[in-house]
Amino acid sequence: MNDAFDKRPRRHRLSYRLLALFIITGIVLIAVISGVVRSAWDQRYRDAVDPHLRRYVEYILVDIGTPPNLDTAVQLSTELSVDIVINGPNVNWSSNGNALVENDIDIFHRERNNNKDIEFGEYDHNQFLIRVKKNSYQLTFLTKDRSRRNGWAGPAFLVIVLSLTVLGSCYWILRWMLRPIGALDQGVKHIGMGELDYKIVVERKDEFGTLATSINKMGDDLASMLEAKRQLLLAISHELRSPLTRLKVSLALMDETDMTNSIARDANEMEQLIGSLLEAERLNSTHAILDYVSIELGQFVSEVINEDFLHIPIKFTPPDEILFLDVDPLKLRLLLRNLLDNAIRHNKVDRGLVSVQIDAGINVARLMVSDNGDGMSEQQVKMATAPFWRPDSSRQRATGGFGLGLYLCQKIVEAHSGQLCIESQPDLGTTVIAEFPK
Repeated sequence: MNDAFDKRPRRHRLSYRLLALFIITGIVLIAVISGVVRSAWDQRYRDAVDPHLRRYVEYILVDIGTPPNLDTAVQLSTELSVDIVINGPNVNWSSNGNALVENDIDIFHRERNNNKDIEFGEYDHNQFLIRVKKNSYQLTFLTKDRSRRNGWAGPAFLVIVLSLTVLGSCYWILRWMLRPIGALDQGVKHIGMGELDYKIVVERKDEFGTLATSINKMGDDLASMLEAKRQLLLAISHELRSPLTRLKVSLALMDETDMTNSIARDANEMEQLIGSLLEAERLNSTHAILDYVSIELGQFVSEVINEDFLHIPIKFTPPDEILFLDVDPLKLRLLLRNLLDNAIRHNKVDRGLVSVQIDAGINVARLMVSDNGDGMSEQQVKMATAPFWRPDSSRQRATGGFGLGLYLCQKIVEAHSGQLCIESQPDLGTTVIAEFPK
């Protein structure tokens, strides 16, 4: 999965959860195997080894005799490869010459059998110990194999390595099987953002491959539906222009009355609506054609204000420096007119004038239009550029507008590879910022 595209915390990602699951499973598996092996060994020891070991000790005790025969003890120590320590009346003998350190003795089992006290344990953590107390003597037998405990380290390490290898292999195989999830996730996000021509590449013949093919087909179907809708809208708009033109010609030939004036206003609004729809759909195409011309932005904005809003007081703040931009003048004029119409419609004159400001950044030029109206909430700002959306629920003439102004402005700015931003708060007015690349 592409980490640059996926913004989820790592703990929420499936791959990291799988890794944690395999690590926990490995630990549990090793613990269970160790417990089962230990339990099996203990049971095997009780059932098979323990009786023979006891009989083995009995034979040694008989050979050494009572009182202990040290010569026999020396011979048995050599033949059986064990250390023998004998303590008793007038006897403190050890086959290796070293006395036992009581603090190093760890007894884990005691029992009494045939008038003998028998203890099983470890000495110095690496020798198996059997101690027999008979009559007045104490005989201790120690294994000479000091690597007995360490002998388990090799097999235990091998078991751990093999277990981790198997678990690691399973994890990577499972991760490979689930790898297409990342491509599917990115594809859905791209298509959700409107990139309907984006294709998911999953070269698999399993369920993920089938799902990728279905999502790609869904994107093609959506693109076809939207294109059909656009063509229908363009056709209807074109067809409406002909009867609308005939209506306006007929009104011009009639005597001027209140009714004809009202009909003329409605006809002009309808013509403006159709024009906005056609322009928006043209700009909505990925092949929108713009006639780029280099203009001086401050002078251009001043001319639009003086020509189209001559009798409306507008505060204009030109840039500090001469600023040239390559834009389509007709589209930029339409953008500025829509922004000013919208600001004038919502402005509260008693709070101040509509203002236009130009700001030059490092790589962008900003055209800002502000009003002192009622403003919008955060949710309303998100919906402001949606077609046919208006902050009020009524459609009366007094409210004005068709809900296409900001939608058309956004399309114009995006066609110039720019960005439209809206800053607004309730009772503090609204500022619309059009950013163009320099």
